[in-house]
Amino acid sequence: MATPVFLLNKNLPAAEEKLFSVVEICTAAERVAGPETMVGAQRIGGLWRLYCKNNNARNDLLTQGLILRGHTIMPLASNPFGGRGHDAEQSTKLIIGNVPLSYTNTDILTALKKKNVEVRSNLFDERGRDENGKLTRWKTGRRFVYIALPPTPLPNVMSVGLFQASLYYREQKAAANCRNCLQAGHDTKACTAPIKCRVCLQDGHKAGDPNCTLAPPPPPHSLNPTSTPSAQESAAVPSMKQQTKLNFEPRSRGRSVSASRQSATSNKRERERSPSSQRNNNTTPSKPKPTRKRLNSTDGDDDMEEGGDT
Repeated sequence: MATPVFLLNKNLPAAEEKLFSVVEICTAAERVAGPETMVGAQRIGGLWRLYCKNNNARNDLLTQGLILRGHTIMPLASNPFGGRGHDAEQSTKLIIGNVPLSYTNTDILTALKKKNVEVRSNLFDERGRDENGKLTRWKTGRRFVYIALPPTPLPNVMSVGLFQASLYYREQKAAANCRNCLQAGHDTKACTAPIKCRVCLQDGHKAGDPNCTLAPPPPPHSLNPTSTPSAQESAAVPSMKQQTKLNFEPRSRGRSVSASRQSATSNKRERERSPSSQRNNNTTPSKPKPTRKRLNSTDGDDDMEEGGDT
Protein backbone atom coordinates (compact mmCIF):
# COMPACT_ATOMS: atom_id res chain seq x y z
CA MET A 1 0.00 0.00 0.00
CA ALA A 2 1.29 3.42 -0.99
CA THR A 3 1.39 6.57 1.08
CA PRO A 4 -2.09 8.11 1.28
CA VAL A 5 -3.19 11.30 -0.46
CA PHE A 6 -5.34 13.85 1.31
CA LEU A 7 -8.48 15.84 0.62
CA LEU A 8 -9.52 18.81 2.72
CA ASN A 9 -13.19 18.53 3.55
CA LYS A 10 -13.62 22.31 3.13
CA ASN A 11 -12.37 22.00 -0.49
CA LEU A 12 -15.11 19.52 -1.40
CA PRO A 13 -18.34 20.75 -3.03
CA ALA A 14 -21.07 21.83 -0.64
CA ALA A 15 -23.01 18.74 0.45
CA GLU A 16 -26.52 20.10 0.02
CA GLU A 17 -28.21 16.76 -0.53
CA LYS A 18 -26.07 14.33 1.48
CA LEU A 19 -22.57 14.03 2.87
CA PHE A 20 -19.78 12.36 0.95
CA SER A 21 -19.35 8.66 1.63
CA VAL A 22 -16.43 6.28 1.31
CA VAL A 23 -18.05 4.53 -1.66
CA GLU A 24 -18.55 7.80 -3.58
CA ILE A 25 -14.96 8.96 -3.07
CA CYS A 26 -13.31 5.60 -3.86
CA THR A 27 -15.45 5.20 -7.00
CA ALA A 28 -14.40 8.65 -8.23
CA ALA A 29 -10.74 7.81 -7.51
CA GLU A 30 -10.84 4.52 -9.46
CA ARG A 31 -12.27 6.33 -12.47
CA VAL A 32 -8.90 8.10 -12.67
CA ALA A 33 -6.42 5.52 -11.34
CA GLY A 34 -8.10 2.41 -12.77
CA PRO A 35 -10.24 -0.37 -11.37
CA GLU A 36 -9.24 -2.07 -8.13
CA THR A 37 -6.51 0.45 -7.41
CA MET A 38 -8.00 1.83 -4.20
CA VAL A 39 -7.72 0.19 -0.78
CA GLY A 40 -10.12 2.57 0.95
CA ALA A 41 -10.84 6.09 2.22
CA GLN A 42 -11.10 7.43 5.73
CA ARG A 43 -12.31 10.73 7.16
CA ILE A 44 -10.69 12.01 10.37
CA GLY A 45 -11.72 15.47 11.46
CA GLY A 46 -11.71 17.81 8.50
CA LEU A 47 -9.47 15.60 6.35
CA TRP A 48 -10.06 12.67 3.98
CA ARG A 49 -7.31 10.07 3.53
CA LEU A 50 -7.29 8.07 0.27
CA TYR A 51 -5.22 4.86 0.31
CA CYS A 52 -3.94 3.51 -3.02
CA LYS A 53 -2.51 0.02 -3.70
CA ASN A 54 0.58 1.30 -5.54
CA ASN A 55 2.48 4.47 -6.29
CA ASN A 56 1.29 4.57 -9.92
CA ALA A 57 -2.31 4.99 -8.80
CA ARG A 58 -1.20 7.57 -6.25
CA ASN A 59 0.68 9.57 -8.87
CA ASP A 60 -2.36 9.52 -11.19
CA LEU A 61 -4.56 11.02 -8.49
CA LEU A 62 -2.00 13.72 -7.68
CA THR A 63 -1.53 14.75 -11.31
CA GLN A 64 -5.09 14.41 -12.67
CA GLY A 65 -7.26 14.88 -9.59
CA LEU A 66 -10.72 13.36 -9.23
CA ILE A 67 -14.17 14.58 -10.12
CA LEU A 68 -16.75 14.81 -7.34
CA ARG A 69 -20.26 16.02 -8.19
CA GLY A 70 -19.05 17.91 -11.22
CA HIS A 71 -16.04 19.55 -9.53
CA THR A 72 -12.39 18.64 -10.05
CA ILE A 73 -10.58 18.24 -6.73
CA MET A 74 -6.79 18.03 -6.56
CA PRO A 75 -5.54 15.82 -3.71
CA LEU A 76 -2.63 16.82 -1.46
CA ALA A 77 0.56 14.79 -1.24
CA SER A 78 1.07 15.46 2.48
CA ASN A 79 -1.00 16.05 5.56
CA PRO A 80 -1.70 19.80 5.76
CA PHE A 81 -2.41 19.47 9.50
CA GLY A 82 1.18 18.51 10.36
CA GLY A 83 1.12 14.75 10.02
CA ARG A 84 4.23 12.58 9.91
CA GLY A 85 4.55 12.49 6.15
CA HIS A 86 7.71 13.29 4.26
CA ASP A 87 6.59 16.92 3.88
CA ALA A 88 5.34 17.32 7.43
CA GLU A 89 7.96 19.93 8.32
CA GLN A 90 6.04 22.50 6.28
CA SER A 91 3.17 22.50 8.80
CA THR A 92 3.07 22.72 12.56
CA LYS A 93 0.60 22.79 15.42
CA LEU A 94 0.13 26.21 17.04
CA ILE A 95 -1.25 26.33 20.60
CA ILE A 96 -2.98 29.53 21.75
CA GLY A 97 -3.51 30.18 25.46
CA ASN A 98 -4.55 32.90 27.92
CA VAL A 99 -7.69 33.76 25.92
CA PRO A 100 -11.09 33.61 27.68
CA LEU A 101 -13.59 31.08 26.41
CA SER A 102 -16.00 33.95 25.80
CA TYR A 103 -13.78 35.06 22.91
CA THR A 104 -14.81 33.47 19.62
CA ASN A 105 -12.54 31.64 17.20
CA THR A 106 -13.01 34.49 14.75
CA ASP A 107 -11.28 36.88 17.17
CA ILE A 108 -8.24 34.61 17.35
CA LEU A 109 -8.10 33.92 13.61
CA THR A 110 -8.28 37.66 12.93
CA ALA A 111 -5.30 38.25 15.23
CA LEU A 112 -3.35 35.46 13.50
CA LYS A 113 -4.12 36.97 10.11
CA LYS A 114 -2.57 40.27 11.25
CA LYS A 115 0.61 38.31 12.00
CA ASN A 116 0.59 36.92 8.43
CA VAL A 117 0.07 33.37 9.70
CA GLU A 118 -1.12 30.88 7.08
CA VAL A 119 -3.87 28.87 8.76
CA ARG A 120 -4.40 25.36 7.37
CA SER A 121 -7.18 24.02 9.60
CA ASN A 122 -10.05 25.01 11.79
CA LEU A 123 -9.50 26.20 15.34
CA PHE A 124 -10.04 23.45 17.93
CA ASP A 125 -10.65 23.59 21.68
CA GLU A 126 -8.29 21.68 23.93
CA ARG A 127 -10.09 19.39 26.37
CA GLY A 128 -8.91 18.09 29.69
CA ARG A 129 -8.02 14.48 30.39
CA ASP A 130 -8.99 12.35 33.36
CA GLU A 131 -6.64 10.33 35.55
CA ASN A 132 -6.64 7.53 32.96
CA GLY A 133 -5.58 9.87 30.17
CA LYS A 134 -8.94 9.89 28.39
CA LEU A 135 -10.40 13.08 26.98
CA THR A 136 -13.31 14.68 28.80
CA ARG A 137 -15.95 17.12 27.58
CA TRP A 138 -14.54 20.01 29.60
CA LYS A 139 -12.51 22.66 27.86
CA THR A 140 -9.21 23.89 29.26
CA GLY A 141 -9.38 27.32 27.58
CA ARG A 142 -6.44 26.66 25.27
CA ARG A 143 -7.01 26.25 21.53
CA PHE A 144 -4.88 24.90 18.71
CA VAL A 145 -4.70 25.20 14.97
CA TYR A 146 -2.45 23.82 12.23
CA ILE A 147 -0.49 26.47 10.36
CA ALA A 148 2.22 26.66 7.73
CA LEU A 149 5.66 26.81 9.28
CA PRO A 150 6.42 30.56 9.57
CA PRO A 151 9.52 31.76 7.71
CA THR A 152 10.37 33.93 10.72
CA PRO A 153 9.68 32.88 14.33
CA LEU A 154 6.39 34.04 15.79
CA PRO A 155 6.47 36.06 19.03
CA ASN A 156 5.62 34.42 22.32
CA VAL A 157 2.53 36.63 22.78
CA MET A 158 0.06 38.49 20.60
CA SER A 159 -2.86 40.81 21.33
CA VAL A 160 -6.35 39.34 21.12
CA GLY A 161 -8.83 41.97 22.18
CA LEU A 162 -7.89 43.11 25.68
CA PHE A 163 -5.71 40.09 26.42
CA GLN A 164 -2.16 38.97 25.60
CA ALA A 165 -2.49 35.48 24.13
CA SER A 166 0.41 33.07 24.43
CA LEU A 167 1.70 31.34 21.28
CA TYR A 168 3.66 28.11 21.19
CA TYR A 169 4.71 25.66 18.50
CA ARG A 170 7.36 22.99 18.45
CA GLU A 171 9.79 24.77 16.14
CA GLN A 172 9.51 28.10 17.94
CA LYS A 173 12.23 27.42 20.51
CA ALA A 174 14.65 26.00 17.94
CA ALA A 175 14.06 28.94 15.60
CA ALA A 176 14.93 31.51 18.26
CA ASN A 177 18.49 32.75 18.49
CA CYS A 178 20.78 31.08 21.00
CA ARG A 179 21.65 33.45 23.85
CA ASN A 180 25.20 32.09 24.00
CA CYS A 181 26.44 32.27 20.39
CA LEU A 182 23.56 34.37 18.97
CA GLN A 183 22.93 31.80 16.23
CA ALA A 184 19.59 30.20 15.34
CA GLY A 185 18.79 26.50 15.12
CA HIS A 186 19.57 25.22 18.62
CA ASP A 187 18.86 25.80 22.29
CA THR A 188 21.17 27.72 24.61
CA LYS A 189 21.62 24.74 26.94
CA ALA A 190 22.85 22.55 24.06
CA CYS A 191 25.20 25.19 22.64
CA THR A 192 28.88 24.22 22.49
CA ALA A 193 30.15 27.32 20.67
CA PRO A 194 32.11 30.05 22.50
CA ILE A 195 30.17 32.89 24.00
CA LYS A 196 29.65 35.95 21.80
CA CYS A 197 29.21 39.58 22.88
CA ARG A 198 25.93 41.21 21.88
CA VAL A 199 27.59 44.65 21.59
CA CYS A 200 30.71 44.07 19.47
CA LEU A 201 29.73 40.60 18.13
CA GLN A 202 33.17 39.19 19.03
CA ASP A 203 33.80 35.79 20.60
CA GLY A 204 35.34 35.23 24.00
CA HIS A 205 33.38 37.64 26.20
CA LYS A 206 29.85 38.80 26.90
CA ALA A 207 28.22 42.21 26.96
CA GLY A 208 29.50 44.46 29.74
CA ASP A 209 32.93 42.79 29.88
CA PRO A 210 35.93 45.19 30.08
CA ASN A 211 37.47 43.42 27.08
CA CYS A 212 34.64 44.62 24.84
CA THR A 213 35.93 47.16 22.31
CA LEU A 214 32.60 48.95 22.15
CA ALA A 215 31.87 48.92 25.87
CA PRO A 216 31.14 52.32 27.49
CA PRO A 217 33.73 53.73 29.94
CA PRO A 218 33.40 52.50 33.53
CA PRO A 219 31.63 54.80 35.99
CA PRO A 220 33.64 56.78 38.61
CA HIS A 221 34.43 55.16 41.95
CA SER A 222 31.79 57.32 43.65
CA LEU A 223 29.13 55.41 41.72
CA ASN A 224 30.90 52.07 42.07
CA PRO A 225 30.71 50.72 45.64
CA THR A 226 33.41 48.12 44.97
CA SER A 227 36.12 50.60 43.92
CA THR A 228 38.48 52.23 46.45
CA PRO A 229 40.00 55.74 46.10
CA SER A 230 43.75 56.21 45.83
CA ALA A 231 45.99 57.50 48.66
CA GLN A 232 46.23 61.00 47.17
CA GLU A 233 42.45 61.24 46.83
CA SER A 234 42.00 60.05 50.41
CA ALA A 235 44.45 62.70 51.71
CA ALA A 236 42.76 65.48 49.75
CA VAL A 237 39.33 64.69 51.15
CA PRO A 238 39.03 65.46 54.94
CA SER A 239 37.63 62.82 57.19
CA MET A 240 34.30 63.12 58.94
CA LYS A 241 36.00 63.96 62.24
CA GLN A 242 38.03 66.73 60.62
CA GLN A 243 34.96 68.16 58.90
CA THR A 244 33.09 68.23 62.21
CA LYS A 245 35.99 70.03 63.90
CA LEU A 246 36.17 72.61 61.12
CA ASN A 247 32.45 73.24 61.10
CA PHE A 248 31.92 73.53 64.86
CA GLU A 249 35.17 75.24 66.08
CA PRO A 250 34.23 78.40 68.12
CA ARG A 251 35.22 81.80 66.78
CA SER A 252 35.48 85.27 68.48
CA ARG A 253 34.17 88.00 66.16
CA GLY A 254 36.05 86.73 63.17
CA ARG A 255 39.35 86.23 65.04
CA SER A 256 40.83 82.94 66.10
CA VAL A 257 40.74 81.72 69.72
CA SER A 258 44.53 81.97 70.15
CA ALA A 259 44.54 85.62 69.00
CA SER A 260 41.74 86.47 71.47
CA ARG A 261 43.66 84.90 74.34
CA GLN A 262 46.88 86.74 73.48
CA SER A 263 44.99 90.05 73.36
CA ALA A 264 43.39 89.44 76.78
CA THR A 265 46.78 88.55 78.33
CA SER A 266 48.49 91.68 76.99
CA ASN A 267 45.67 93.92 78.28
CA LYS A 268 45.98 92.43 81.73
CA ARG A 269 49.74 93.09 81.84
CA GLU A 270 49.25 96.69 80.77
CA ARG A 271 46.76 97.32 83.60
CA GLU A 272 49.18 95.87 86.14
CA ARG A 273 51.98 98.17 84.93
CA SER A 274 49.88 101.41 84.95
CA PRO A 275 50.59 104.08 87.81
CA SER A 276 46.97 104.12 88.97
CA SER A 277 47.10 100.45 89.78
CA GLN A 278 50.33 101.01 91.75
CA ARG A 279 48.79 103.88 93.87
CA ASN A 280 45.83 101.72 94.66
CA ASN A 281 48.17 99.02 95.83
CA ASN A 282 50.13 101.43 98.20
CA THR A 283 47.05 102.87 100.04
CA THR A 284 46.23 101.44 103.48
CA PRO A 285 43.00 99.62 103.70
CA SER A 286 40.08 101.42 105.42
CA LYS A 287 38.99 100.45 108.94
CA PRO A 288 35.96 98.24 108.91
CA LYS A 289 32.81 99.62 110.53
CA PRO A 290 31.72 98.09 113.86
CA THR A 291 28.79 95.81 113.73
CA ARG A 292 25.92 96.10 116.22
CA LYS A 293 25.50 93.16 118.51
CA ARG A 294 22.04 92.01 119.56
CA LEU A 295 21.73 91.15 123.32
CA ASN A 296 19.10 89.40 125.40
CA SER A 297 16.16 91.29 126.96
CA THR A 298 17.48 90.69 130.53
CA ASP A 299 20.41 92.94 129.82
CA GLY A 300 18.31 95.91 128.82
CA ASP A 301 20.37 98.44 130.78
CA ASP A 302 23.55 97.28 129.24
CA ASP A 303 21.88 97.58 125.86
CA MET A 304 21.05 101.20 126.52
CA GLU A 305 24.52 101.97 127.73
CA GLU A 306 26.13 100.40 124.77
CA GLY A 307 23.70 102.11 122.56
CA GLY A 308 24.52 105.44 124.13
CA ASP A 309 28.18 104.88 123.65
CA THR A 310 27.69 104.17 119.97
